[in-house]
Amino acid sequence: MRFALLASLLLALTANPLLAADEPVDGLKQIRDRGRVAVCTTMAFPLFAYYDEQGKPAGMIHDLIVDVQQRLEQRLGRSLELQVVRVTPTNRIEFVRQGRCDFMVSTLSYSPERKVQLDFAEPGFYRSGTTVLALKSTPIDSWESLRGKSICSSPTNSWLRIGERRFGINFVTYFGGEIDSQKAVVDGRCLGLAAYDTYFEVLLQRDGANVWRDFEIKLPSQDFAYWSITLRNNRPQLRAFLDEVVADWHRSGLIVELEKRHGIPANPWVAEQHQRYAANTSDVEN
Repeated sequence: MRFALLASLLLALTANPLLAADEPVDGLKQIRDRGRVAVCTTMAFPLFAYYDEQGKPAGMIHDLIVDVQQRLEQRLGRSLELQVVRVTPTNRIEFVRQGRCDFMVSTLSYSPERKVQLDFAEPGFYRSGTTVLALKSTPIDSWESLRGKSICSSPTNSWLRIGERRFGINFVTYFGGEIDSQKAVVDGRCLGLAAYDTYFEVLLQRDGANVWRDFEIKLPSQDFAYWSITLRNNRPQLRAFLDEVVADWHRSGLIVELEKRHGIPANPWVAEQHQRYAANTSDVEN
């Protein structure tokens, strides 16, 4: 009886892709045989990934997804249906691990903790750092001045533990999005908001409703991190293909071009990578 119970438990563990180690799989062959490529992405980042007035996916990241689809079609020698799988910051890692998409193109940044769960294509395709947005009237002149202060942030922000350890910041996590977080600052529940500098730059630039007119970025960015295409572990052929794709994005200047097309503030790191790859320099930061 005990043996049968143990055998059933072991069978359940090995049958669960989240509990058992992934066996090596040819991800390119899977896509070719299926005739469809499924790509996870978030759709709540203006200019980068969002739904337009017709309810269609739009933004720089969506354009990059379409570019990957076209390159896959060329590599595999067949047309492919594109399936965009919408994810949120709280479920995106699990969606990739569960195989609900072949890979993910999003604002997810590399961290050692995430590397254990997912594979990251190299190089990264974008870069951002963490900073603080607060009311213009709020005196914040250094990161050290935030010690013991309450700062709002997303619960999925991978920088929270670093900020707590390095500066003693008391982070208040929120789930309600921009309006709830802005209200929390106005109401005095937190001194400011911590998130990607890239996000805040776009937020302030596109503030047509004047929601953020009394706010400003307060501090130099900390701990720059790379946004990478992510996929399940042990997909060597697909990973090698995605590595080639991102390297060519930098070489060709596609991301620089898309920034201009979508009105995204120029990212100095992206421009630097374009120059290095275009010059065939092997010493490329990643």
